[in-house]
Amino acid sequence: SVTLTALSFPTPQQGWAVGHSGVVLHTADGGQSWERQLDGRRTPADMSGFYEGLAAGGDEAAARLVQELPVNWQDGPEQPWLGVWFADEQHGFVTGAFNLMLETRDGGNSWTPWTHRLDNPEALHLNAIERIGTAFYIPSERGVVFRMRDGEERFSALQTGYAGSFFGICGDERVLLAYGLRGTLYASQDQGETWSALPPAIPVALTACTRAADGRFLLAAASGHVVAVAPGANGPVATPRDGAPWPLAGIALAADGKPLGVGMRGIWRAEQ
Repeated sequence: SVTLTALSFPTPQQGWAVGHSGVVLHTADGGQSWERQLDGRRTPADMSGFYEGLAAGGDEAAARLVQELPVNWQDGPEQPWLGVWFADEQHGFVTGAFNLMLETRDGGNSWTPWTHRLDNPEALHLNAIERIGTAFYIPSERGVVFRMRDGEERFSALQTGYAGSFFGICGDERVLLAYGLRGTLYASQDQGETWSALPPAIPVALTACTRAADGRFLLAAASGHVVAVAPGANGPVATPRDGAPWPLAGIALAADGKPLGVGMRGIWRAEQ
């Protein structure tokens, strides 16, 4: 009985949910039933064994991880997964607190650690993971966004100039949007090389993002508002609009293209 933090459904039937205590759940019937594939009791031994093997072959970075990783579980299987992304029924990633990351290529039956594949010596939290265009992006703390482009084998750290945490990231071939507390919204129009802060549209946390059919991005806010981001003459422009009468934690599009918001009081549907 733990809090779940993120979902990924590469097909209507196959889906994964992740959350606290290192839990990874899988459904093969569109969410009607779920099975636990992984939890924080198993992960420490799996990761330690993996890096002990690399260290035995002379990998100095792995040797450091053998010493450093156990502190994550010294008080039990508490560390959460915060992000999950699956390309299809076989290949996916989960990301979490303190630079924890795993990859599966067999639908979650086995997992390979990726902690050593991030330029993250301070073990910043990996708050989500998204594939946008030809690269993967991971929003993190201290204004850092990690990126791995096609053909690369590790994530590099991109500096945005922000001092706080990003909760999520969304975008397309035109623009990337990293968002977080107090309406913080940073945009990049060159795949993360440079970033600029957008004037806050609303002074509350932005919690989720989806792309509308017309190319705008719709972000859910902790106030219940929806922030629409559209191209402007000098770059993206964020505009608040009325939404749900309760805080929103997620947002998606219905079949008719209208926004659906999800929060602690249920589901909100936009009337227009």
